[in-house]
Amino acid sequence: MKTVREVAKELKVSRQAIYSKLTDKFKEDFTSIESINNRDTLVITKPGIERLRQEIVKVDSKVDSLLDNENDSKIIELLNRNIEVLQEQLIIKDNQITELNERLKEQQELNKNSQVLLLNEQKRNKMIELESQDLKENNDKTLLNKIKGLFK
Repeated sequence: MKTVREVAKELKVSRQAIYSKLTDKFKEDFTSIESINNRDTLVITKPGIERLRQEIVKVDSKVDSLLDNENDSKIIELLNRNIEVLQEQLIIKDNQITELNERLKEQQELNKNSQVLLLNEQKRNKMIELESQDLKENNDKTLLNKIKGLFK
């Protein structure tokens, strides 16, 4: 037999938790009053201590279950918020990719146009070079004819 204080210490709960379990029926079946240090003290029998242990374990498991359910729902809520944020980020990234692809197409078109312009410029330069060679050849021939005319 143990006092309420000893049972509370053994079960690692408060004395109030023990007293809250002591119904009239429980007191009748599992407790008695003994004189300890000249004071009447409520003591609990071994079967009563075991009954209290079982009830406290049940309550603890219910509390743990509730806490688990609360934690689970909080975790689920947090995960759902994370999913929403990630989906929003994906939409933004998709838009950025689309915009970058459009810019890439524009850049490719500009490069193509630049290459066409460069090719045209090279052709023009080649024609000018050929014309200048022709002029030079004609000038050389004319000069040569003039020199021949002087020696005739």
